[in-house]
Amino acid sequence: LAAATACLTGAATAAAGLSSIWLGVVGVSHSVRRCSRSASVCVAFAAILFFNGAALLGACGLSTGDLVAPFSTPEPTPDCPRSPAVHVVVHGPKDESNTYWKTWKRGALAVPGANITFIPVGFDLAAHVETLRRVTCQEADAVVISVPYEKGTRAYAALDDAINACLDARPSLPIISTDNDGYHNSRLYSFVGPSSYDAGSQCARALLFSDSRGMDSELSLHVILGRGRPPTTPIAAFRAQFPRGIVPVYLDAGEKQNDALARRIRGINDTLAKYNAYAAVITSVAEANAMPHVVTLSGAWSSLFKSDSQTICGDEMFDSGIPQVGFSPFLMGVNAVSMAAAAANMDAGGWTTAKGNAASNVDHVIVVSGAGLPSIPSQCTDVDLSEAVHDCSGQGGSCTPYPFQPATNVNYGGEPGWMNSSPHNTYAFVPYDENSYQAYQADGATDVWVVHAHDKAGIQATDCFGDVHYFEHFDDWGNMQGRGCDFTAQYPAQDNVCYFDHPGQGVTFGDYQCGWWRGYDNADSAGLYNGGPDDGAWHDIGVDAVGGQSQFESAMYALRRCDNCDGNDATMHTWRNAGNPVAFFTGVLFPWVCSYTDGDMSTIEWTGREGMKCYCDNEPWGGRNIGSRYANHNMKIVYCAKYQDEGGMHCDLIEFTDCWGGECNASTKTAGNFWLPEGSF
Repeated sequence: LAAATACLTGAATAAAGLSSIWLGVVGVSHSVRRCSRSASVCVAFAAILFFNGAALLGACGLSTGDLVAPFSTPEPTPDCPRSPAVHVVVHGPKDESNTYWKTWKRGALAVPGANITFIPVGFDLAAHVETLRRVTCQEADAVVISVPYEKGTRAYAALDDAINACLDARPSLPIISTDNDGYHNSRLYSFVGPSSYDAGSQCARALLFSDSRGMDSELSLHVILGRGRPPTTPIAAFRAQFPRGIVPVYLDAGEKQNDALARRIRGINDTLAKYNAYAAVITSVAEANAMPHVVTLSGAWSSLFKSDSQTICGDEMFDSGIPQVGFSPFLMGVNAVSMAAAAANMDAGGWTTAKGNAASNVDHVIVVSGAGLPSIPSQCTDVDLSEAVHDCSGQGGSCTPYPFQPATNVNYGGEPGWMNSSPHNTYAFVPYDENSYQAYQADGATDVWVVHAHDKAGIQATDCFGDVHYFEHFDDWGNMQGRGCDFTAQYPAQDNVCYFDHPGQGVTFGDYQCGWWRGYDNADSAGLYNGGPDDGAWHDIGVDAVGGQSQFESAMYALRRCDNCDGNDATMHTWRNAGNPVAFFTGVLFPWVCSYTDGDMSTIEWTGREGMKCYCDNEPWGGRNIGSRYANHNMKIVYCAKYQDEGGMHCDLIEFTDCWGGECNASTKTAGNFWLPEGSF
């Protein structure tokens, strides 16, 4: 205890300097360089004593009772010489060639009083699972593990299952996650690592605003760390370095499954987007070296590029001479293993340590749900409270596109079940559960089509309509292409196509379209032109935006000029002359956009921001404010047919062409007769 107290006292000044990088709060690497490695270790233990209360005391077999009640009967405790077996199972390369994980390991090995086994398994999921199941869960007194995969992927689920199986067998085994803040498991003890998104955001601010790429002024430092108001325009050096606003970001091709790096890229891109710039992800070393300046996401790759033509965004490197913003993998290793060892010793002494991994999807943007606003907005006045769900976050594919389901009486409540009375046929396309959805996915394809039935999905900001027969198309899982979003783009912002965070699945998609659909038992009823805008499929689907002018005539004009459709007419169902389908599918899709309207307070309950809302953009082209009746240029029409005894549907995709002066003058079948078998999501 005296040694720990001395350590705490001696490290107070250094601890203050390191507070911005300890345990997941991203800081600036220049602060790290002021401290020696031994000081870093001391600071880490001091931090554990400060933030975890009895943890350090437990590591040496002491209790808080030894301090406040020295004459009471002492608790039985283990001897200090005990060295708990701490297994560290991470996704670093098996040959330990990566300097990031080498530095992390050095930090772990600097922790006294722990018997450490370091097991790098790379992105070998089978090895990750088997190591945990056959070795670590059997032998370790405590575990530190990284889960690099994105939530919603098969790899994430498999590793999560293995961790839970281990805890089922050994409920008191302390497990701490590290590196990726996207893994959440309430049965774990803690998470030690950075906020990946914030690391990217700070890196972008360093590029935009730092003095000569350094941390030379106090004002620049506060802006980069998010403590000060950023300027309205980037410094001249940024525009000189990236004249087109395109910032090359190098990502090693072997790290494409790394969810933490995907989050960091999003942080970079979202911040750059506010200043009409964006990140271009590059996986080719040769291509990156051809750029005047490149951002590398790890110091492990810095040797691939010239020192004066790169910025490191993420983990820092000591004395590299390269501009860098990030966190210390050395201290991450120190902190993670220290916590694990302390927890193991406390449990061995009969103490119960507090559990709860705080890692989760970082509430970085409000693109989908306003991340963290899971409550039914006040605009949704006509709702069935017995059916409404105030927070559906993490509850699966029906929780979309916002983390609440108002169950409006006019849409959700107004639908007669599956709508299977002629001419409607919903059952054919959602055949298993009325209150769910059916996914479709072509063999070998990455994109997924999701057809919702009566499951409350689809509510739109801020009119609170759309929660019936929602239709979605997903691609670019994890947003690996780095699509961003300009949250300040003025309405109608129809070119501001944004990435999408799925509130129910916890997955980010770089490519997302959404709209509505209906199923029919005959081709005539299924055509979009069937009586006019107030009748038939156009009306059933609800193509026109609520409160906007109808786009019907403009859309019909373009669809009657389909260059490769039967009879050059896409106003009628394209499968009308294709044998004897048992059902016909008609759907429309629009891009997911975010727009800003100054002074609009109605958006706050949806996105947490005044003036900013995100939605499926079925607005007329040019916006409703000018009374536009032009069809939305980005609208896509999906016609499909289902035949007897088939577990899928045959589809055509129609898009508008020759769009100028507001009007689209033609259309074309961009994908014809593609087979979509039933899948999963």
